[in-house]
Amino acid sequence: MNSRKTMRYRYLPLLLLALPLLLSAKDRPFIDQPTDRPNLKVEEYVWEEGEVTLPNDLNEDQLTEFQVTDSSGRFRFFIDHSTLQPGEDNAIRVLLAIRSNRGALNTSYEGFRCGAREYKVYAYGSHKGLKALKKPLWKKITVSGSDNYRHTLYSHYLCDLNKGVPLEPSNIIHYMKQPTRVEQTPFFND
Repeated sequence: MNSRKTMRYRYLPLLLLALPLLLSAKDRPFIDQPTDRPNLKVEEYVWEEGEVTLPNDLNEDQLTEFQVTDSSGRFRFFIDHSTLQPGEDNAIRVLLAIRSNRGALNTSYEGFRCGAREYKVYAYGSHKGLKALKKPLWKKITVSGSDNYRHTLYSHYLCDLNKGVPLEPSNIIHYMKQPTRVEQTPFFND
């Protein structure tokens, strides 16, 4: 009979020790729980986009081809490396050219935010030159058919994913000329 009482109260000391912790935790929100109270220990950071200047036109003598993962082979992808502009805002901008296997050429001037996995199209071009978009927006880079070249550029050529900063233009060109780089570099999945 005495052993039953001992068994019954065996966990009582542990419960008594844990009781203050449980009571103090009820007034503290969890880390992931939203709160209206500002965290005074964290400095506010608001990203601001740097100045953007559109290039005049595509310079075909300055085109550098790059490989795209999972490309169907119907298109060839290039950058005009004379337009590579790494910014102080950790974004890099470049004029892209996509040529179909029938010879049609489409161009776009785009920016990539290296720490945020985002891109923005500033202008589209044709044989008549670039035409700026009125209100371009930053959008998430995804791994999907028609946007796959953006994913490849972001994760394999333009950005240092560990630091969230653009690579130097000379390094970008060097990596694009090494055809095995795309297969060797890990990439993110959505």
